[in-house]
This record gives sequence, C-alpha cells and structure tokens, in this order.
Amino acid sequence: MAKLVEEAQNKRSKTQMFVDKFAQYYTPAVVVASVCFFVVPIALGAHNRDRWFHLALVVLVSGCPCALVLSTPVATFCALTKAARSGLLIKGGDYLETLAKIKTVALDKTGTITRGEFAVAEFKSLSIEISHDTLLYWVSSIERKSSHPLAAAVVQYGRSSGVVPKPENVEDFQNYPGEGIYGRIDGNNVFIGSKKIATRAGSQIVLGPENESAMEGKTAAYVFLRAELVGVFRLSDKCRTGVVEAIKELKSWNIRSVMLTGDSIATAMDAQNQLKKNGPAAMVGDGINDAPALATADIGTSMGISGSSLATETGHMILMLNDRFF
Repeated sequence: MAKLVEEAQNKRSKTQMFVDKFAQYYTPAVVVASVCFFVVPIALGAHNRDRWFHLALVVLVSGCPCALVLSTPVATFCALTKAARSGLLIKGGDYLETLAKIKTVALDKTGTITRGEFAVAEFKSLSIEISHDTLLYWVSSIERKSSHPLAAAVVQYGRSSGVVPKPENVEDFQNYPGEGIYGRIDGNNVFIGSKKIATRAGSQIVLGPENESAMEGKTAAYVFLRAELVGVFRLSDKCRTGVVEAIKELKSWNIRSVMLTGDSIATAMDAQNQLKKNGPAAMVGDGINDAPALATADIGTSMGISGSSLATETGHMILMLNDRFF
C-alpha cells in the first residue's frame, strides 16, 4: 500500500501538466520582458541605469511562475497524503480532481452498503414429502460447491442444525450468474437461487413482488426439485456503520446516490451508462462482478479489506477502512 501511495503521488494531474506546459512558454516571456525593461531604456539614452536594472529585477521576481508551478503539485501531494492517512487511497491526482465534479454515486449493496456477513433467518420446506433436514442436506451440499457469499451462510446454518453437507455426492454442478446454481444429488435435480431460477428449472410458477414483500426485506432464495417449488429460505445482512450518515452527507452536497444489486454484469454496465447522463459518476463496490462498473465509472472506489483483488486493482480509489465512507 505504501508503494501505491508513492506511485499516486508521482502521477501528475491534468491541471499540473497544464501548469507545467504553460510555464514552458510563460517563463521565457518573463525573462525577455525583464531584460527589455533594462536594455530598451538604456538603448534609448536613459541615464539612470541602476533604477532601470532595479525595475527589471522587480519584473523578473514578480512575474516568475515559481509559486504557480509549485502550488499544484504541493496541494495535490498534501491532499493525497491526508486522504491516505484517513483510510482512503487515491491512485492519482487526476482522480482527485474528477472527484470534485461527481454528480452521482452508485453503491453496490452486498458487501458495500451491507457487511456481506449473511445469516439464514428462516428455512422452510414447502413439500410434505420432503423433510426440513433432507431439503437442508440437499441445499447445503450443493451450496458447498459454490463460492457465492450466500453459500457459506447456508452451509453454516446446516452444520449448526446438525446437517453435515456432502459436496462429494453432488453431480453436474452448474453456476448461473444472476440466477442461482444447480446440482444433482441422490438422483434429484435441484435448482437454488433467486426468482429467476424458476425459468431455468422449467417451472410455471410466477414469483412476483408479493413473494418478496413476504420476506420482510431479507434476501430470498428458492429451491426447486425439477420444476416444483419445494423450499424457500431467507438470509439477513446488516448495513455497515456510517452508511446512513454518508448518504445524508452526499445528499447535502446535491450528489445523487443510487443502490445497485444483482450479479448481472450487463445490468451494472447499463445502469452505469444511464448514471453518466447526469454528469460524472462514481461507483463503490467490492466484488468481482463490480469490476466492469468500477472500470467504466469516472471514479471507481473499491473496498480494500473485504473487496476482491480484481475490484481493488480496477478501482481508482481504495477504502482501507470498510466502515468509513467518504
């Protein structure tokens, strides 16, 4: 991280490059003007050489762009250092300048607004023929083969309920981004995921808003045995400390804040393009699926501790303290 801070401080911003380029032409002009202040009067017959020499020095000193050339890098250096000490690593002066123009901030939900530490709040079997423990065994065994943040919570819930997952019994495991997962266990074709997984399972059941409202704001997941809905469970997560205050502060600065959720890369990219219509946009995320949005945003901010390495590498800024926003 110390190396990243050093590299960021060595990167020149657009303003700094403009000032340096301006100084290339301005400095010779000041030197020529000061020389003219001394040479021209003497050439025209002026007698007080000391006075004109003094005036030439005054022009040279007052017109010298030293303060202009030094002010931008010093201000940028101090700002980057102060941000790093406060837990925010900015990867260059350019991003610092763009940050002042941001009009919209998009926040990823899972792992950014929330802690990403899920717990199963409820697990129900909807089939008379399938017991709670049997369904939990199927689900936890299949979830054991997944790397999704929700999977670990389900596996942990199964173990705490006395159900030992056996991923070695799962065959033909499939992952469907933005929908869910599939696995064949004990001869049963089991689909687990959001309401979108119903179509994948071949079910005609329509899981509408009324199903989601019944989840009381929890993340809902559904279990299908072939095309039959046989189970449902919900997972809870908590918001990070300081999120509410950060969003209120953004609002006081007339910066629009929106929340993005879901694993669809296409959806994230489309939303990012729409946000840019309102002006420069910033994206805050932590997962691998957030990387495209972080890269295309004017300012991409990744969660340094809990975030994926891809998100950290892609982001223009890194939040070193996950519970501190902006």
